[in-house]
Amino acid sequence: IVYLSSTNESTSTSWLYTVNKSTGTPTLIGVLTNAPLMIAIAINNNGQMYGYDMNTDVMLSINKATGAGTLIGSIGFDAGYGQGMDFDPITGTLYLSAFNASTFQAELRTGNTTTGSTTLVGLLGSTTPGGLVQLGWLGLPGEPFDCAWLTESPVSGLIPASGNQIVDIFVDATGLTAGTYNCD
Repeated sequence: IVYLSSTNESTSTSWLYTVNKSTGTPTLIGVLTNAPLMIAIAINNNGQMYGYDMNTDVMLSINKATGAGTLIGSIGFDAGYGQGMDFDPITGTLYLSAFNASTFQAELRTGNTTTGSTTLVGLLGSTTPGGLVQLGWLGLPGEPFDCAWLTESPVSGLIPASGNQIVDIFVDATGLTAGTYNCD
């Protein structure tokens, strides 16, 4: 599923949509509550959506079914202009491609989904007189985690010719909605 957030600065309203991957047609899920200017969203390996608002400079946990945003806490900088965020699929670290309006610098930051706080990793682009690099999208390569609800044991091993190995597969449906799930 492709999700999209949209914002209208003049009305201080943000919305959450799904997007049809074949046609590009958006379908409204609902208003992103507690987010007058939602600038970036990302989904972690467990399927939980997060976002941050550049009007109130806070991080929120977002209900993907309704758009309801639950305040987590302050991101600790003055967000402005183009922003993006994504989770590293291997480590689970949340990265933000941010633009700090106070310092007028493009920055790479990590985010804490428990407190909402962010930590500066480094500047993006030129530092004198101020970098204007903006990354509106941040995608981190790695092993896809479409199957975060499945785990296996053992995760690796050698099986000799004509041998066999029992592999236990564990399903954790916590947080999943009712439906059919497929995985490769």
